[in-house]
Amino acid sequence: MSLDLDLQKDLHEAFRLLYDGEEDLDFDADWDEDEDDVQVPMNNTPPTEVEIPSTKYSKKRLQAMLDALIPSDPSYQPTQKRRRLLPTASNDPTPKSISSSTAQPLFSPNSTTSYRSRLLSYTLPTYSSKPESLRPQNVARYGWKNAGRERIQCETCGSAWVIKGLNDPKLVKARARLVELYEQAVRTAHTKYCPWRIVSNAASIHYQLLSLQPPLSSQLAPIAREIDSDYLKRDVKGSTSAVQVAGGLSSDELQNLLASLQTVTPTESPEILPLEPSDISAEAANLSFFGWRPYRPAASSSKASVVVVPEQPPAAVPDVLHCAICDRKIGLFNFRDRDIAAIPTGSEGGETKDAKWKKRVLDVRGEHREFCPIKVYAEPLTTDGSREDDARKEQELNLGIERPWWRSAVILRAPDTSTRQNMHSNTGMETSSGTPGDKMTKQQVLLRLKEILGEKDTRLSLRGRI
Repeated sequence: MSLDLDLQKDLHEAFRLLYDGEEDLDFDADWDEDEDDVQVPMNNTPPTEVEIPSTKYSKKRLQAMLDALIPSDPSYQPTQKRRRLLPTASNDPTPKSISSSTAQPLFSPNSTTSYRSRLLSYTLPTYSSKPESLRPQNVARYGWKNAGRERIQCETCGSAWVIKGLNDPKLVKARARLVELYEQAVRTAHTKYCPWRIVSNAASIHYQLLSLQPPLSSQLAPIAREIDSDYLKRDVKGSTSAVQVAGGLSSDELQNLLASLQTVTPTESPEILPLEPSDISAEAANLSFFGWRPYRPAASSSKASVVVVPEQPPAAVPDVLHCAICDRKIGLFNFRDRDIAAIPTGSEGGETKDAKWKKRVLDVRGEHREFCPIKVYAEPLTTDGSREDDARKEQELNLGIERPWWRSAVILRAPDTSTRQNMHSNTGMETSSGTPGDKMTKQQVLLRLKEILGEKDTRLSLRGRI
């Protein structure tokens, strides 16, 4: 209490020095207190009816009680939680989709898959009428894909530019110079650190796409039978093909192809009618050899890393064939006979009507897209020295002679009966007469090995290797 009096005296003295001449402040006077400010002693507090609950509340109930104290907004609507339903376990062990953690690389100079994906981006409405050096197969080798009308873009660095002015009549004199500038831009228009500036696809990668459809009799025979039974024989009589096929193979090559396909036993499938080997027509064999397959649209996925495995293969689209390399689709209904008698007669005469509704001929090579390797006539010339006929091919190239790529297919060659007879008779085993035969010579063994391995030309001389 003495401390408070001393403090009041000190404060009184300080205020007197600061406010000299003014009225003295009376610190000793009692403050006027209102009746409401009077504090009630703690021991005299009246009892209240509020009781602290001893029970525990859950979090959900406490939140509901707090929400009840706050006035609700009529425009507010609480969101309902949705339960995530887990799929029930299936007894089928086959997964419906296979996810891959590795994404497709943007730069893959040795991948035919990425090269083909860039090649398929070039369509006739958006990229056409280009010289040889600016065709899709020569531009896609350097990482460019079609990204619009006359516009190409690199899928690695994102650089893009437009090829225009080649068909402008005002730039006819400068067309050659413009083509040279575009050829240089194909190699150098990438960004500074783009790998396509240094490494590009090999020139032979375009012909490596032919490996997607190898000319093997075991693969071509089922396709030819399906085309023959479900696509070609649809006329009224059902005995002859209603589609006329032309182009491609010569008569001898076609006969050898039919002979090779006839040796394959038909597979027992409910989708393919059981046919005898002799029932394969020349049209079906020609179509299957040049890459035409029944079109079955697969279920597409939005992600490239997810491969959908269907429970059963999709059904084929009637009267539609497609190429698995260039993705070209053709409708056989455009090449069928038309009922001229059913056409209403008008101002046209009979001869004009017959000429107009004449059946079209299906060109097995010409119907492919321009960049498809099946349509390209010439075979590439290898310079690595791995083939024995490189010198002959180089000579043919200098003379301007084009070599069809299918001439090297083993399936189109006539079977060498003499070699097979020598193989069976000269194996050291006893013949039908009971006398042991002579063993095969070294040249015969090499000929047989080359026939089995399917090299390009088995009739060349082996003088340098023996």
